[in-house]
Amino acid sequence: MATLTPPAPPTNVRFTRISAGDNHSLALDSNGNTYAWGQNYYGKLGDGTTITQRNQPVRVHAPAGVTFTQISAGWGHSMAIGSDNYTYAWGYNNEGELGDGTPNLRSTPVRVSTPAGVRFTRISAGYWHSLAIGSDGNTYTYGSAYAWGNNSEGELGHGTGGNQHTPAPVSTPSSGNPTNTWKTISAGNSHSLALDSDGHAYAWGYNRFGQLGDGTTNDHSKPAPVLTPRYVIDGVAFGGASVTSKTVNATTGAWDMHVPQHTPGAVDVTVAYHLDGLDVNGNIANPRYQSGTVTLRYTYATPYTVSFQLGGAPGTPPASQYSYPDDPQPINWPVPDPVWAGHWFDGWAKPDGSPWDFTQPVRNDLTLTATWRTPRFTMTPTRGPDTGGTTVHITPPDPPQPLRFTQISAGSFHSLAIGTDGNTYAWGYNFNGQLGDGTRASRSAPVRVSTPPGVRFTAVSAGGYHSLAISSDGRLYSWGSNSNGQLGDGGSSDRNTPAPVNPATDNTATWKTISAGGYHNLALRADGHAYSWGANTHGQLGDGANDPNPHSTPAPVNPAADNTATWKTISAGDSHNLALNRDGHAYNWGADNNGQLGDDNTTDQRQPTPASPAADNTDTWTAISAGGYHSLALNRDGHAYNWGANGYGQLGDTTTTERHTPTPTTRAITITGTTFEPTNAPTPTWNPTTHTWDTTSPTHPEGQATVTIHWTLDGATQPNHTLTYDYTHYYTLPKAGGAPTQQLAGATLLTLTTLTALTLTSHHITRKHHHTNQPTTTTSSK
Repeated sequence: MATLTPPAPPTNVRFTRISAGDNHSLALDSNGNTYAWGQNYYGKLGDGTTITQRNQPVRVHAPAGVTFTQISAGWGHSMAIGSDNYTYAWGYNNEGELGDGTPNLRSTPVRVSTPAGVRFTRISAGYWHSLAIGSDGNTYTYGSAYAWGNNSEGELGHGTGGNQHTPAPVSTPSSGNPTNTWKTISAGNSHSLALDSDGHAYAWGYNRFGQLGDGTTNDHSKPAPVLTPRYVIDGVAFGGASVTSKTVNATTGAWDMHVPQHTPGAVDVTVAYHLDGLDVNGNIANPRYQSGTVTLRYTYATPYTVSFQLGGAPGTPPASQYSYPDDPQPINWPVPDPVWAGHWFDGWAKPDGSPWDFTQPVRNDLTLTATWRTPRFTMTPTRGPDTGGTTVHITPPDPPQPLRFTQISAGSFHSLAIGTDGNTYAWGYNFNGQLGDGTRASRSAPVRVSTPPGVRFTAVSAGGYHSLAISSDGRLYSWGSNSNGQLGDGGSSDRNTPAPVNPATDNTATWKTISAGGYHNLALRADGHAYSWGANTHGQLGDGANDPNPHSTPAPVNPAADNTATWKTISAGDSHNLALNRDGHAYNWGADNNGQLGDDNTTDQRQPTPASPAADNTDTWTAISAGGYHSLALNRDGHAYNWGANGYGQLGDTTTTERHTPTPTTRAITITGTTFEPTNAPTPTWNPTTHTWDTTSPTHPEGQATVTIHWTLDGATQPNHTLTYDYTHYYTLPKAGGAPTQQLAGATLLTLTTLTALTLTSHHITRKHHHTNQPTTTTSSK
């Protein structure tokens, strides 16, 4: 009897792609398998049957050796792109929508007859037609797209009628850039949509309900541009009071207006608008096709007023500035600085004389006064002989007060800081423009970063040869080297002044935390999700992909294997990263050649991976910092732990041994000498095997000797510590016929255990040593 055992049911299946059709569904799992469920008329589930329906996922019968990477479910058929780069289809085929050159329905996938030399990169299954984008950038359609099985509505975009049983090119649009290619497609019931490489939308096919978006209800058998809506403001009213004084920006249509007077409080702001439809060239093709109103809110409030006084200097004080109680904001440092001949300007002070921090929000009325110092020189002596020749000493005044900074960040060879004046400063190496002052000249003193007009940075981070900053509205800016796309602007050109970082691939554009690494960056958005961009040679972007190429736009960091996906803090090193989750556990990813990931191996990781606990089981931390090739963390007691490279002692554990798991820093005790009163013993040496300091006891008369231990802690001399040592006189029996001899127990090797030797109470060494012709070893112990 033969026994056939079925395979065990799959476990931990995770779907990575899905597509919903008319009455059936498709899904791809993480193992490359394709599943389908729902209605199965015409075999559109692809499991080799036409069973009426399946109420749970069944496996699609993909060709041998092929897994599907992209799927699309239509009305009566399904489509997929295979790992062999061929396109497959199955299900209903009366109108030729399977593209295999026949009208025969298929209950398992068959290969689509693609044009010679062309592979499809995107697909979309419609009602009775299909769309695909070819590797040459052309869009191809095949099959019919209307209920009667023909092309009378023009949904194939060929410009002619008739069904098509194999792929044929869609006509080139008559407007727009003829060199553009198609980027995205979508097949509907009986019409089609496509986006070109300029972001313009085109549509063709049935248009009775205006689904082509061209301002008409006329069908089109070739791609026609979808109108782009442009909002035009017609009027604005604050609490019923219309705006009468305004300036309209001709490019954006924005209104700059004077708000009408109103009593304090919140009011409705009614904005009346209309929509114009623009063609691909930006011309109005359908004016005022829709109108309406939107309601916003505006609060009339009595602001906090910040006024300025010149502190006795001549001239006109700077204009007052304002901050509102419901949203306190910092004010700007007045520009230019006031000038008073013969005086040095020292900044703006509060009424108590202390300097005002221009990075802080204003929460009350305030008067700031300019502070000044008069430079005074002194000379000694002030009198001498008329023959001259007297040495005169001239003492200069103290220099003007240095800048005060509220935040600092050190890169490889440059530094960044935010000043109390609200400006950002930089100094150091500037070959790649990382100082952001519009030059490439290195600076040995702080220079002001050329921030864009109206932009104030609230956080800065200096990387290898680039710089990163967050503005007061949460936007990201970058400047300096862009060799690996680390500026996040989609390009690779260096910049010597700050420029905006592109929004992330999911359109995230505001951030709360940043960290610049060697050639990559990390950023956290407000909900704690991490994003990365720049170099990826060691997987430091954490996207899970085995792709060493740099990424020039922020993209999400993958969750860890345990699904941890939000972080409390982040730190980017040269080519690795650290992150703390909400519970204080550390995760690492990127380069691990020196064990800097702390996961007890030296294998690079391409997504966040938990750090191993320390040997004492410490595994939660309050702070982290990623260095060049090592990592540092603080536990809840404030003790420091390190892991990674240690060739220069950077782990602080008194060794230069590389560590692959968190290891505590160790305070270094060094025994610099011992005295067996009154004789100094040889300088002790460290024994790494026994972890003791070893010396040799000098010759001494029989009796007790005081041993004084000279030592340092972290290089600082400490009070001497004393122990006692007993010297004993030993006798040796004479050999037969010989004379009696005697020897003092001197020159004995003494081993001092550091921690024992430095106990707070005196300890006596009382072991007796048997006399031999060689020194014996004694270890002091409790």
